[in-house]
Amino acid sequence: MNKNLTQRMIPAALTGLFTLGAVFFPAPDVAAQSNANQPYIAVINQDEVYIRSGNSDGHYPMGKVKRGEFVRVIGEKYEWAQVQTIGPVFKKYYGLIKYPERFADRLRIAPDKKSARTLSRIDVIAPNPDPKVKPGDSWKMIARLNPNETIQILRTSTTYRGETLHEIVLPETAKVWIKTKFLRRATAEETARWNRMLAGVEEPRTEAKETVASNPPQPIGATPGEQAQPERVLAKDTVPVNPVVTERKPPASSSPSTNPPAEVIMQPGPEAASPAPRYELPPRKKSKAEKRLEELEATYRLLQEEPIESAEIQPLRNLYLDLAAKHTDDVVVLRYAKARVEQLEIWSDLQVRRAELKRIKTRLRLTSNEAEANRRAMEDGREYIGIGRLSASIIYDGKLLPRLLRLQDPDTGRTVAYLQPKDDEFKLGGMLGQLIGIVGESAYDGGLQLTLITPERIDLLAPQP
Repeated sequence: MNKNLTQRMIPAALTGLFTLGAVFFPAPDVAAQSNANQPYIAVINQDEVYIRSGNSDGHYPMGKVKRGEFVRVIGEKYEWAQVQTIGPVFKKYYGLIKYPERFADRLRIAPDKKSARTLSRIDVIAPNPDPKVKPGDSWKMIARLNPNETIQILRTSTTYRGETLHEIVLPETAKVWIKTKFLRRATAEETARWNRMLAGVEEPRTEAKETVASNPPQPIGATPGEQAQPERVLAKDTVPVNPVVTERKPPASSSPSTNPPAEVIMQPGPEAASPAPRYELPPRKKSKAEKRLEELEATYRLLQEEPIESAEIQPLRNLYLDLAAKHTDDVVVLRYAKARVEQLEIWSDLQVRRAELKRIKTRLRLTSNEAEANRRAMEDGREYIGIGRLSASIIYDGKLLPRLLRLQDPDTGRTVAYLQPKDDEFKLGGMLGQLIGIVGESAYDGGLQLTLITPERIDLLAPQP
């Protein structure tokens, strides 16, 4: 074949192939892909939805959001939406910074111990509210701070491994995850409302219910007609949990990992060469709110040692609520108290679920004597104002609060009521741990924020098993 003819035919053939490729294999819609990755405001479409530290059910939750609340979605991965921790929803949550003594010079802590400046890259960790997990064992990184950033410190403690643990105001640059089926894109009007709330012009209405139209909006990622199902509880009863907003520079991107690091890695920054000056905390008289918070925290630590099935969760939650209501002028105490309220609410949900399971198991293994005692108690139930096992209270121990005894459900161990021993008329100390029936009056005590029984007669129904 003529060489010149061959040279003319090859470009023509290639042009034809490219034309066919464009027909059968069109270029991807770059604009559509770009729009899919654009941040947007979303609305929670279920009553209570977990916020998780990573994009899987295996990552522990750090809290919950409620129907009608707004979040800012900055990306999606499979069935998960990545959410930036900005806005009213995240003001009640906090993050953790922990480090061994040899990394103490990575932070320059202010004299009042309430703020610090980073001198290197430092990871912010999501708190794990599971009562079985010690605070120092939380591990999932949700933000990375760069050098020369200022953080607000809410509380400082030492882990059982000797590490320093700071609870800090959650930076706005942190990233958490919510399942897309529990979200829907906000309308233009809702987005405008979000912007007003972010600017502080409009207060969030967290209790408002969404209006359900005849054709309700579909969850993100759901097929038409698909109903969003409530999120399953983790098989190992992982409890979800915890506050919040400061201006940050965007941190270096990082991929979620399900393997906990051996320790928090803090890479030296440009100023890390010279050691930070050491400051001594000047003497300062603690406020009434701070003293009360410390008292509640001591009780909280005692509560952590109790089995969750029988722990006095709701009474302690009420005390934190009371603290928050009385000290709205102390921002640190207010945020910390609200975070504990949220955490204890999650514990309470888990307690209810475990109590129901335990009730079923207990009924299957009751001895004949206990079964007879329970049957008799149920038959006499109309006479008794309360039936249960008598035990001491950790919260109402007579030190900071009045001494009360509590009545526990014989099946689950949950506290059903309290009674106040007076002059030991009934010799209640000898009845601890025993199943009793109480005849008397029951009333809600607004000061103590619990149901209090005034006994007129106490019957011993069964001894302690």
